[in-house]
Amino acid sequence: MPSVSLSGLGLLNTAGTPVAKPAADVAGNDANAAFDRQLSDFNIHALDGYATGAGPLKTQGASNDTVLRPQSVASVGTQRTWNHQQPDGTATVRTATLRQQATATDGRIVNLWVENAEYGSSKISDGIINTLITKFASGTQSVYTLATSLVGQPWGSYASSASLIDPNQALDIVVLNIQPDGQAYGRVGYFWARNNFTTSSQPLSNQSLSLYVDSETIYLGGTNGLNTVISTLGHEFTHMANFYQRGVLHGSQYMYGTWLEEMTAMTMEDVLSSQIDPGFNNVRDSRFPAWLQSAYDCSLTAFDPSLSSSCPGYPISGSLGGFLLRQYGIAYYTNLLQNFSSTDSTAVLNNAIQAGGGAGLGDATGRWGTAVALLPVPGSPSGFAYPARTDSGFSIPALNGPSYSSQRTMPTSVPATLQGFGQFPVARGTKAGTYSETITVPAYSTVSIIIH
Repeated sequence: MPSVSLSGLGLLNTAGTPVAKPAADVAGNDANAAFDRQLSDFNIHALDGYATGAGPLKTQGASNDTVLRPQSVASVGTQRTWNHQQPDGTATVRTATLRQQATATDGRIVNLWVENAEYGSSKISDGIINTLITKFASGTQSVYTLATSLVGQPWGSYASSASLIDPNQALDIVVLNIQPDGQAYGRVGYFWARNNFTTSSQPLSNQSLSLYVDSETIYLGGTNGLNTVISTLGHEFTHMANFYQRGVLHGSQYMYGTWLEEMTAMTMEDVLSSQIDPGFNNVRDSRFPAWLQSAYDCSLTAFDPSLSSSCPGYPISGSLGGFLLRQYGIAYYTNLLQNFSSTDSTAVLNNAIQAGGGAGLGDATGRWGTAVALLPVPGSPSGFAYPARTDSGFSIPALNGPSYSSQRTMPTSVPATLQGFGQFPVARGTKAGTYSETITVPAYSTVSIIIH
């Protein structure tokens, strides 16, 4: 979608509220954003130039749902070192011990490793370890089982010419101090496809199917910190599975653009929230209110990982993903995850929306944009707002617009252009009697009028 000129349209004739950026540790935020870009660029392009496909000699089921058991399984108490790059760029080697092990419902072994310096009753205790492994891997309502039912296996057979780790892999969760700063949050977790390669190709690879989560967030963040880490495991697991399902099996040209890759991962958190912590939902409690403090006139596809940006990628993609999930459901989401109709991410999302019963991405983003008007739930027309949805065993909570009235900011000036799939909200305040106004609607754009 092209950008659209808004010059000379006289759109903003009432006072707005300056767009406020969220408070942030600037140095820490910049480091996390740079680390984000490094991971994203590697994961998307790691397989560029390699032949790909499902392995003919190590065949999985047609739906790639067969787990290939590793020939040797580490035992609890085993120690090993892990290469870890901190978000500030410091390369480190951490020693961790395998503290607990579980077998998921499909037979995959899940190992939970804890950095030795982070283990103990006042840090990562045995009770916390048990909660993590249970929530992630145990039973039919675990993060692993539910996420796998939607996105597919995170690893298995392949015919790629790249120097990848063996198809038979346990899944390693490594709990370590991602950035030793004495603070919860910041960088909470990551998946780095570098570790899916052998050291002959990537010398710093851990040669492991692995996810990494932050220890300080768990023991300094209390219950909220622990639940955030569990939710993050669902997020990062989606990146892991996307790398295998899309990049390894189909080719790097089918990897999503960063904006859609992150949307699929945040949507997984949204879907699983009621199973992880019914009291917290990342879209309702974090992404949507942060979007209401953004500049709105933001290109959907130009993903900026910086949370202090006026166009922060996570709130934008996360809020749109939450809207699409509530409007088009689990069938739309699974279609998106398994959609190879195009190598263009906007075309893939457009196709998934249409398969879910929508008119397409342009229409959907227009409807999503009206949420800036803080539409009530219940009370809004069908096809608008963020209604609650119960679908395929998942409970997805509503977002009630008026509850965010104190968190919304509005623009104070008209931008020169309206970015592709961007929004520009204006408020006319309280009007009495008859009100009329002529609005010029530029080509390639739509106008929505909301009367409360």
